[in-house]
Amino acid sequence: MTAAKKSKAGGATTNAKITTNSEIQKLEDALNKEQILLQEICAQLGRYYADFHKSNPEPIFCDLVVRINASKDKMKMLKDAIDRMKTLQVKICPRCFKQMDATASYCTACGAKLDAV
Repeated sequence: MTAAKKSKAGGATTNAKITTNSEIQKLEDALNKEQILLQEICAQLGRYYADFHKSNPEPIFCDLVVRINASKDKMKMLKDAIDRMKTLQVKICPRCFKQMDATASYCTACGAKLDAV
C-alpha cells in the first residue's frame, strides 16, 4: 500500500471516529435531556401528591409531608418578614425572627447580632 493510500485510509478511520463520537455526544445529550425531564415529572408528581394528600398522607409519606408543610410555613414567615422590613425599615432577628428597631445592633429577645440595614 502506498503512502497516499495509507493516508487516505487513515483519514477515513479518523472521520469515522469523529462521526461516531459526534453521534455518541448527541445520544448522551438526548439522555441528559430525558433525565432532566424525568426529574421534573417526578418533582411535579410529588408536588401533586403533597397538595392532594397534605391533610391525610399515607403513613410512608407522613414525615415528608410534615417537612414540606413546615418548610412552606417557614417560607411564608420569611416572606412576611421581608415585606415588613421593606415597608417599616426595621430589622428582623435572623435567629428568632423578632422585629427590632432599625437602629438596634442586637436582638433584645435572644441576643443575636443584627445585620446593618
